[in-house]
This record gives sequence, structure tokens and C-alpha cells, in this order.
Amino acid sequence: MRELQKVVQKGDKALVLFVVQRPDAERFGPNFEVDPRFSQAFCEALRAGVRTQALVCAFDGEELHPQKLLGPESLVLPEACLASF
Repeated sequence: MRELQKVVQKGDKALVLFVVQRPDAERFGPNFEVDPRFSQAFCEALRAGVRTQALVCAFDGEELHPQKLLGPESLVLPEACLASF
């Protein structure tokens, strides 16, 4: 995440793309309970201007099949992360 923040600080664009393997997904975000370090770094990257989207896919047992793209309006974050936006 820090590398992506550096890219943004230099004036370029950076994006974190989540791949969600649930074709019924309508929202996305990091899992703070499973990986708090990544989740916190992700929040810091968003504050620095790194963008995010999610590619929702179906998996047929062999291949991923892209279904739709979710934008930042579908991002779910806890209050602690949202407080600084």
C-alpha cells in the first residue's frame, strides 16, 4: 500500500482492485478481523488518494468469469476508517 501511496504522491493514479468470487456481491471492503494490518494500510492508502474498485466474478470450478465492476460507492468501511474522509 505504501508503494501505491508514493505513486499518488508523485501525481500519478493508483488503484486497489479487489476480486470478489461471489456473483451476488453488491458491496466490498477489507476484512478487518482477518487481516487488520492490511485493512489499516488500505484505509491509509485511501486517505492518500489511492482509488479502489472490485471486480465481481463467478467461479465455475476452473475459471473466473467477470460479472460486474463495483465502484467506491459500494465500499464498506468501519467508522474508524471513515472518520478521516
